[in-house]
Amino acid sequence: MLGKRADGKARPLEFYGNLELLIATMAALSQPLLWIVGKIYLASGGSAVLGLGGASAVRLALSVIVIGAPTFLMGGTLPAAARAIETGDDVRRRRVAVLYAANTVGAVAGALRLSLGCHRGRARPDAGPADVGAARRAVRGEAK
Repeated sequence: MLGKRADGKARPLEFYGNLELLIATMAALSQPLLWIVGKIYLASGGSAVLGLGGASAVRLALSVIVIGAPTFLMGGTLPAAARAIETGDDVRRRRVAVLYAANTVGAVAGALRLSLGCHRGRARPDAGPADVGAARRAVRGEAK
């Protein structure tokens, strides 16, 4: 849905930036939202009152409240970034392919780093700036 919107934007990089700002806002709101949905779930009586199926449905609905909007917004960032780097002379869309590859590698590396950090008892999701720099160099075709 947001990918089609990015295609229609005259300034897709601005659209990308706005999506990222909205995602950051939702991330800032996630802790209070988690507290609120926790209270709602406890007030519902949990699985003791709702039964296994009802409790599962309530937990699913409550999780959508917390992660639904940021997940939806994140789905538009890569198409917007891809639209921003497209050029008429890149008929094979090499720059877009490199962007998608860098995004995938960054996502896998971030997931591994976070999961391994959590496994050792500490979570350090601070690899973001390095990943962004690597992605920029890859898109520009620059060496390390």
